[in-house]
Amino acid sequence: MSKPQPKPLSSAPLIIGALLVAALLGFAFWRMSTRNATPVAAETTAAAAPAEAPAANADAARATMPRMSVADLRDRLAKNEVTLIDVRDADAYLEAHIPGAMHIPLARIDGEISYLPKGKPIVTYCTCPHDEAAADANMILAHGGIQNAFALAGGLGAWRAAGLQVASGEK
Repeated sequence: MSKPQPKPLSSAPLIIGALLVAALLGFAFWRMSTRNATPVAAETTAAAAPAEAPAANADAARATMPRMSVADLRDRLAKNEVTLIDVRDADAYLEAHIPGAMHIPLARIDGEISYLPKGKPIVTYCTCPHDEAAADANMILAHGGIQNAFALAGGLGAWRAAGLQVASGEK
């Protein structure tokens, strides 16, 4: 008697597997490319806007964000008329901050809105060259319903340049 011959392997499972892998890769690339796309509602203002338009809009919003001068902040702090928030990271805050400032890093501002006092203006500050993080914090505050927010013009650098006191450590 002769040995039974094994059945030849079909190539169908290999082809189906390759098609599934290709489809999954195609889907993943499609999702990555559409994740950064402009929403349809925003396209009504500029149908063929260049890719840098969202960044330009954010820069324009930062530039028009209300600012408070160092002298005005100093006077209002003395009268307890403002809430001051340092939006920098913990290490920067511990190294130096304006006395009386609350420390709420920019990444946590949104989650803290409901706990912030609503009865007086809020002033945010950072050490960015053009107060970018403070202005971003104010945009988040405005989105959360707090309209009376200002960025400290010049941030901590302007406060120091005016010869005003800074604190270090926790408080």
